[in-house]
Amino acid sequence: MSFTGLPDLHRHLDGSMRMETLDELAKAEGKRVPPDIRFHAGMGLDAALQRFAFTVGVLQTPEAVRRVAAEICEDAADEGVTTLEIRFAPQLHGECAEIVDAVLAGIDGRAGLILCGLYGEDPAVLAG
Repeated sequence: MSFTGLPDLHRHLDGSMRMETLDELAKAEGKRVPPDIRFHAGMGLDAALQRFAFTVGVLQTPEAVRRVAAEICEDAADEGVTTLEIRFAPQLHGECAEIVDAVLAGIDGRAGLILCGLYGEDPAVLAG
């Protein structure tokens, strides 16, 4: 069996930032990137959620999410990924339609999107 191309069908918008981008966005918000921000195998859910809380906190503008989405596409292409889907919960980053539009502009047709509703969240939030 021969495969061509590499799929990545669950890349987190808020967990796949370049370190230099994370640092720049954090500084713009007056924040310092925690020294243990990197994700690693076996870290546990609580540790991962703490890291996501920080990264989501610096992705609160359409400009920031557009930039990160574009960079994720660039990085994936550099890694040989030919099929990419980026996963995120737009309601965590601002007004849903505005954030989705910004991510769509950033990916510019280079990836698909997985939009997430969060367990226990009011469905009205997702409609906004």
